[in-house]
Amino acid sequence: MDDLLTIGVVAKLLGISTKTIRHYHKLGLLGEADRAANGYRHYRAADLLRLQRIRRLQALGLSLGQVKAILGSPSNDHSLRHVLAALHGELSRQIAELEARRERVARLLAANPRDALDQPEEPSPTVRLFEEHLGEQVSLAPDEARKLDNAMLSQLDMVLGEEPAYQQQMRELAEFIADRPEDYRELMAWGEAFMALAEASTDSPAVAQLAARMQQLRETNAIVNHMATLNFPSSAASTLAGELMGELVADTLSPAQRRVFEVINDNFTAEDAEDAEGTEN
Repeated sequence: MDDLLTIGVVAKLLGISTKTIRHYHKLGLLGEADRAANGYRHYRAADLLRLQRIRRLQALGLSLGQVKAILGSPSNDHSLRHVLAALHGELSRQIAELEARRERVARLLAANPRDALDQPEEPSPTVRLFEEHLGEQVSLAPDEARKLDNAMLSQLDMVLGEEPAYQQQMRELAEFIADRPEDYRELMAWGEAFMALAEASTDSPAVAQLAARMQQLRETNAIVNHMATLNFPSSAASTLAGELMGELVADTLSPAQRRVFEVINDNFTAEDAEDAEGTEN
């Protein structure tokens, strides 16, 4: 046993802690060491070499799981050539992944910086549902408006997607819109004018004009009326969905666009107050 090293000596030689070595044992990176008569672990040169390889692979940025896959099991240690070949393959995979991520970041940089990170990688179930029902009508929506709608529907799907009431209302809404192409075109024309406000000031006359136009649509456009009736059952998920929509609108819309909604809300609140007063009288 004189040619064997204790765990303390190995730790000192490699500049690591005994706790780290024990962790490698627990993960299966190191096989069970020989035991002296006193029960203490003792290590051979092969153990020291494997520990060096573990540390050097870690220094290259590999996780312990990746290191274990590259080195193989302690009972069937791979040759150095095999280790290097496996490392080359792993690094090539990481480089390809980083290149793909960099390309995605480049696409985000080229997109609208206000909503680039809120766009889902793939259409959510409800977005696909609307695309299936509306078909070519989808192209009537301005690109920026469609991106905002997709982002909002994706957030709703994430929070409410498993609720049957939400799924049912979305199906009914998609069918309702598909059956009313004239109302949909009218609403998309409003949306195009709304998106054109992105660079306008909050005191632009167009703000009040668009708010007034929406007030008219509420009375004459069946789709706007139907959307106003959507009401998901009260729940923690519904509350969270409402908060997400508020955050998304605040982060995505310009001050002038947000002002349009504020004026619309003020007008609707005033109307409701007048209706309530008329009922009392």
